[in-house]
Amino acid sequence: MTTNFNYYYLLACVFNFATCSLLETTCIEAPECGPCQSQNIFKAANKWCTTCEEGLCDNCNVHHKANKSITTSQHCNKTRLKKQSENRRYTVNELRTKINGYLDSLESQLLEKSQNMLTVEETTCIEAPECGPCQSQDIFKAANKWCTTCEEGLCDNCNVHHKANKASRHHNTVQIEKYKELQPFLSTLKTKCDLHDKPLELYFPNHENPCCSCCASINHATCLGITSFNQITTAVKKSCLREDIDKKMDDLLNKFDIIIKNRSGNKTRLKKQSENRRYTVNELRTKINGYLDSLESQLFEKSENMLTVEDAIESNLEFMIDPMIADSLSKLVDVHLKREKSTPSLNLQMTPSTCQIICDETAVLLTNFHTSAFTKDTTISSIMATLSGEIIVSDFSNKLLVLFCKEGKISKTIQLKEVPFGLTGIRDDKFVLSLPFLKTIRIYRMEDYEVD
Repeated sequence: MTTNFNYYYLLACVFNFATCSLLETTCIEAPECGPCQSQNIFKAANKWCTTCEEGLCDNCNVHHKANKSITTSQHCNKTRLKKQSENRRYTVNELRTKINGYLDSLESQLLEKSQNMLTVEETTCIEAPECGPCQSQDIFKAANKWCTTCEEGLCDNCNVHHKANKASRHHNTVQIEKYKELQPFLSTLKTKCDLHDKPLELYFPNHENPCCSCCASINHATCLGITSFNQITTAVKKSCLREDIDKKMDDLLNKFDIIIKNRSGNKTRLKKQSENRRYTVNELRTKINGYLDSLESQLFEKSENMLTVEDAIESNLEFMIDPMIADSLSKLVDVHLKREKSTPSLNLQMTPSTCQIICDETAVLLTNFHTSAFTKDTTISSIMATLSGEIIVSDFSNKLLVLFCKEGKISKTIQLKEVPFGLTGIRDDKFVLSLPFLKTIRIYRMEDYEVD
């Protein structure tokens, strides 16, 4: 239960980390006011100047518009949108890298823990020893018997020769399964003297201490009651203690069998849990990557849409500014044309202008022009004089080209499908007309006023 709790806790941490990081990436701080910041005053910007590329508070925005050196100021920054889009995509990719690295480390930790637990399980299993005589001949066979006197394993063939040999026919041998059961206990028993490296064959009841023959002659020469281990073991076998020990040993063996089964089951469960965890981590990685991909695509799509809207607004502003300029030019000079029988005259009514006009010294030829082709609300966007003395006027309001002869009479009227704007001559016999809404220009011949 503890392992499963820790595992799901780690998964919850990964999900919280991803969610918090994604929320942080969607939050974009508002820029501060640039003029205020230069004076060590920190205010949040409510407007953005694309020319200066800095934020403006409400107070600075008023002074910014009144500044003569600044002609235009849009409050939506295309460059800033692009930078924000790039920063968001970079942040999503950086978050993806961090989460993938965290998942990799989590997966490696889980794998390392499972391997360590499997190693602990395997170390508790005692491998069967090999046959000692065969191993001395570089032949490796598993032992089926264990000689307690020689302390080495014996295969079936070597066991027959071991019993037939005169020096070892009285040695005690046990099944290798019993040796494996008793081996952890036997490994804790001392069988040789630490000082003389000889077998412990004697036992002193007064000291309750085993010793070798050298220790008996040196340290226990005056001691009484010395006996050999063979006599003690024979007495133990004949007493009831052996039955009690055998019974306890059987109980221990049964418990060992249960422990081995439990350990085997634990090993199987550990492998299965390790596989399930790795699968869950990979599945979580796939889901997070999918979510990050969808988030990145949404951010990119929104940025592209905003940029498209910006382009559309910019193009519309260009077309809206052209009529405004034409209207402002028409208000500069209000020309009233009158035809009189007496001396020709041209009455000019001047209105205040918001821009500076530089006048050159030019000669003005006064001529009476017919105004029947125009109305009071007519907007004239451009006027051009040809080398032959004719006048061409572009009527922005009625989509007309009006041609005047030298005497001021209307010689021809050309109806257009689109709004005309600028006129200019390119040669003696041709002129160019601009059509802003079509974003094109047309070349006309002055001979017949047809499109070239």
